[in-house]
Amino acid sequence: MSHSSIEKHEAEKSAHGPSHIEHTHASALHDAEKKNVHSAALVAATAAGALNPWSKESFLLYLCCFIAFLCSCANGYDGSLMTSINGMDFYVNRFEQFIAGRFILGFGVSIMTCAAPSYIIEVAPPQWRGRFAAFYNCGWFGGSIPAAAITLGTEKINSDLQWRLPLIFQCVPAGVVVLTVWFLPESPRWLLANGRDAEAKAFLTKYHGNGQENNPVVALEWQEFQDSIKLDASDKRWWDYSELVKTHSARWRFL
Repeated sequence: MSHSSIEKHEAEKSAHGPSHIEHTHASALHDAEKKNVHSAALVAATAAGALNPWSKESFLLYLCCFIAFLCSCANGYDGSLMTSINGMDFYVNRFEQFIAGRFILGFGVSIMTCAAPSYIIEVAPPQWRGRFAAFYNCGWFGGSIPAAAITLGTEKINSDLQWRLPLIFQCVPAGVVVLTVWFLPESPRWLLANGRDAEAKAFLTKYHGNGQENNPVVALEWQEFQDSIKLDASDKRWWDYSELVKTHSARWRFL
């Protein structure tokens, strides 16, 4: 670029002045905001219908999250436990007996690790969903670290308690889940999917809308539920798996 061209460019920048710079900055911010917002309706609804994190209803949601967290802890404990006890002498002598019990109990772990994250995502308000899911995912380490410490402590026991004690401690998170799961509310999506519309709406109002039925978050979620949940869908027929391959996106997820 020649010297005269540079002077001309600098003169044009000076002519526009600070107002041009401010306009450019504002435009860039606006573009950034548009890129970061995936659902304008959700942002507007959560801003207008903010939740009270210290309410009784919110603490019940925290309890739901904690119970799901314990399910993740049980999964992490199990994985770390199996790695540790494989090197224990007394466990090797009981291997066949242990495997038979594991085959039966393993079904429970599979059900728990599938149901817990789905449940916590469905009961969590949309503005808290990311934090609840992140807390659940930390549960694996909440189980694996204590399992490693317990097996390290029982390694020097010269009896079957060397591996039985870690298994007994594994009952703690599972026992809490078994005792409390009966008192947790059903998820609103499950209620609506099974024709219990009034209960689903009451859940959203109580836990997602500060008790206000006209809360914007409640209205938005209710509309989304009605658009996405079909009472005659294949999930109402245990033998029908057509939803897995019915659409291109469903086939992609299935593969």
